[in-house]
Formats: sequence, C-alpha cells, structure tokens
Amino acid sequence: GLHGSIFAIGAILLQCDNDYTHPFVAGEFFDVAAPTIEIDDWVKAHVIPKLVEKVGKPMHTWKSGRSLLWQFSKFYKEAMHKNAEVVVFCPYPYEAGLFRDLFKLDLIDEREHPCPMYDLATLLHYEGCKDPASVEANYESITGKKYDNKRAHDPMYDAECQLDMYRVLMASRSWFAKKPI
Repeated sequence: GLHGSIFAIGAILLQCDNDYTHPFVAGEFFDVAAPTIEIDDWVKAHVIPKLVEKVGKPMHTWKSGRSLLWQFSKFYKEAMHKNAEVVVFCPYPYEAGLFRDLFKLDLIDEREHPCPMYDLATLLHYEGCKDPASVEANYESITGKKYDNKRAHDPMYDAECQLDMYRVLMASRSWFAKKPI
C-alpha cells in the first residue's frame, strides 16, 4: 500500500561533477522486508512479481520493516557524509513515508533528514510532460533510451530510470532559463 509500512527499498547513490555530465554509481541499496500490512491489488499485480524475481520466496530478507529501515539508514547516513543529493521521483506518499518512519524510529535525527529533497516529478511537469507521475510515459522522450516494460516496477530499475532522467534534465539546465515563469 502507498500509505502503509515500507517493505521494499531501492536506492542508488550517484556522484557526478557540477554539470551532471559524468555521473557514476557510487553505491546501491536494495532490500525487502516481510509486508506487515494488507497489500493492495495494484501492488500485488505489478510490484510483488518483480520482488519475487529479485529475491525469490520467501519474498523478504528481513523479518520486519524496522530491520529494513535500520539497514537502509546506514546506507543513507553514509551517502549524506558524501554530500549526496537526495532525488526522489514522487515524494508523497513514497519517500515522505520512508523518511517519516526513519525519523519516528530514531534511525535518523532532525539534522539528517533530506533537506532539500529534490523531486523528479516536478521537473517533468515543468518540462511539459503529460503524465509527470509516470516513469514509463517519459523515460524514452527524456533520455532517448527504450524503457524496458519487462522490468517495470522493479525498485532498482525504477531508480536507474529516474536517475537517468534526472541526469539528462540537470545536464540540460538551460531549459529552465528558457521557460517563462
């Protein structure tokens, strides 16, 4: 569920120069916990099969969401020490819930939350994309690369695609100066 407990996280630490033209992957995080809530039908049909493909059955490596969040918090804190930008696709309800839970469980403190948290959906909206909440609808037109529908909703593939789009948009920041406000 979108508003329930976190049970899967995919994240990539991307580092690059100031003009976003030479990015490299400096770290990756992917893990799954046993869901503790009823999962909605869309997630069952689109996300769960991708998670089973990645980790097999049982579909989790952690028995609790708290353990998963603890593990992710270690990755996140290390990334923050490298001055990483936190780029998310659609911050509410997804990542907002993740960081809210990290804070509630004292896994990050008030100085460690992502501020600012950059979001790709707003850039896509500003770019004029018809459906800025969809990776699939925008990936090819933004990056020039074919979107692999067979990998859709795999958390790591989604993260890779989102970073590709963010990198392209940020490398061509001149688009921002051309748009009237």
